[in-house]
Amino acid sequence: MVLAAFKMFTLFNGSSNLKKRHEVRPANGSTAHISSPTLKVAYLSLRDIFTARGTHYDAFQGDPLGDYVSGGDSSFLRTIVQNLYYWVHLSLMVLSKRVLTIDHGDAISVFAPASAPTRNNYRPTLSEKLLGFVDKVLLLIRNKLCSPEQRKRNAESLEKLQQAIHDSVGEKIKEMIYLKRLATAPRCQKKGYGSALVKAITDIADAEGRACYLVSSNINNSFFYNFHGFYTVAQTILGADNPSWDKKPVVILLQMVREAKK
Repeated sequence: MVLAAFKMFTLFNGSSNLKKRHEVRPANGSTAHISSPTLKVAYLSLRDIFTARGTHYDAFQGDPLGDYVSGGDSSFLRTIVQNLYYWVHLSLMVLSKRVLTIDHGDAISVFAPASAPTRNNYRPTLSEKLLGFVDKVLLLIRNKLCSPEQRKRNAESLEKLQQAIHDSVGEKIKEMIYLKRLATAPRCQKKGYGSALVKAITDIADAEGRACYLVSSNINNSFFYNFHGFYTVAQTILGADNPSWDKKPVVILLQMVREAKK
């Protein structure tokens, strides 16, 4: 798919007093310890998917990249398929332990482990295989229902992102952990939820001795990610040559990398 390949997400920081330690188990079985003042980071459960879906939707209202690639209004049928795809895809990520949360879906982060070499021992369950099949079918249907303009913008976005990755990190990307999404419900923002979730994932990366990367869909979030050790290695512009894009002439994608800490 197109959107899921590169929508990356953001939020903020906070404070307090009481210290707790939590465990998150990465794909290769190693354990990363996560320290956070008062905020408990845990894996998202299936019963919290409804809350997580609302969090994701609310957090990305007005997102520049999302607005651009949506290409205007979608058909009623495509909207239904899109929603079904999201539920199935998020459920698949939950079953495969790829979604972290605070307060049962009020803030979520989705990550992907390095594609090599730690995935060699991973064996998906039957439920994951079935959901994975449904996920792919819904994705194909959804993409078939895209308008010509949506296909054009999706192709532009994917092509430019792939080029930025190739030029900046190349094959090293296979050895990195990918921070795919970060979202906090608006009512919970500026309380440290986003920071705690980013730290949880970078702790996993550090435990494995790996770099971590993301794509930011909004240049305004650069300071947040810089604060957590990510730096910009590439950027690209969308919509500058598209006469049907009637908003600001560019949407900026930032390819950001954080090196592992010893």
